[in-house]
Amino acid sequence: MKAAGSPAVQRAAAWLRAGRGGMFLLALVVGAGAGLGAVAFRYLIYFFTWLATGHDEFGQGGYTGSAHVPWLGLGFFVVIPVIGGLVYGPLIYNWAREARGHGEIGRASCRERV
Repeated sequence: MKAAGSPAVQRAAAWLRAGRGGMFLLALVVGAGAGLGAVAFRYLIYFFTWLATGHDEFGQGGYTGSAHVPWLGLGFFVVIPVIGGLVYGPLIYNWAREARGHGEIGRASCRERV
């Protein structure tokens, strides 16, 4: 079966598969990508924390209301999880039904073995 792509791509793919150097380079690329993904995820957490609360780090402030919706007061502690559930629920229902619940599939498979 002939591989798709230009001869340069085929040579590069062959070099990556051939020895330790290619695997080392591939491991470096994957590790750097995972590290950058973790940093990006952390900044997304900061952004959504600020978006919801108006504070950079919300947990250290104690029971303070949101700076973006001060008229909500402490009711904001109920509203934000409800909004999260309204976003999360349809995502799980439509695209990841196996992610629902608290590990029922794992418990069911353990019960079968016993």
